[in-house]
Amino acid sequence: MIHRRATLRADGRCFSIDIPMSAIFNRGKHAFENGPGCAVVKSRRTGRGMGRSGKGRIDMVTASSGAPQERLAKRLEEIAQDLFEVITHLCLVGPRSRRRAGDLKEIEYLTLAILQDRGTMIVGDIQRLLGVLPAQMSRIIRSLEARQWPLISCRINPHDKRKIDVGLTEAGEKALLEYQSVHVRRIAELLQDLSDEDQDSLVHLLDKMRAMLERPVAT
Repeated sequence: MIHRRATLRADGRCFSIDIPMSAIFNRGKHAFENGPGCAVVKSRRTGRGMGRSGKGRIDMVTASSGAPQERLAKRLEEIAQDLFEVITHLCLVGPRSRRRAGDLKEIEYLTLAILQDRGTMIVGDIQRLLGVLPAQMSRIIRSLEARQWPLISCRINPHDKRKIDVGLTEAGEKALLEYQSVHVRRIAELLQDLSDEDQDSLVHLLDKMRAMLERPVAT
């Protein structure tokens, strides 16, 4: 899972979070009901908030015999659903003004973030990480390369001339950081409502989540 680290500041405190990039794609009806960055996500156990009608919810565990293993699986599913919804809202938090010409689209941002994280890659590998079709990947590459100041550089792979290497340019690095900073500032505004104790708890949980995300994936 691709995730970006962002430094947040709230009430003079500073800490980092990792935001899974795939959450940006979950732009269903409920995510926009209160506008980007304005919706309040409540725990599923309150029966209110985004998606509480049950529409669009994925119930991975349907058995309810009360066995301990099944209860644990159901609890983990509910926590995962709540976490995914919060992550989705955080990824949708952004400027309230309209998108300007030349502003990065979410899929373009993800492409730049992958290149920043992994360095030069061939187009096919980026496509597989994003989970898009070849035609869509071609449009993304053209859009990022055809700027007045190209955000990526493309060249033929020296080992296989059928493949194209893609790298992040200095302009691409700048565009990536600008996109991140706008969203980080809005998230920091939300965090100002947390008490010192809640902020410390959040930092502790984020450290645990980051450690889990950094574990090698079993093959």
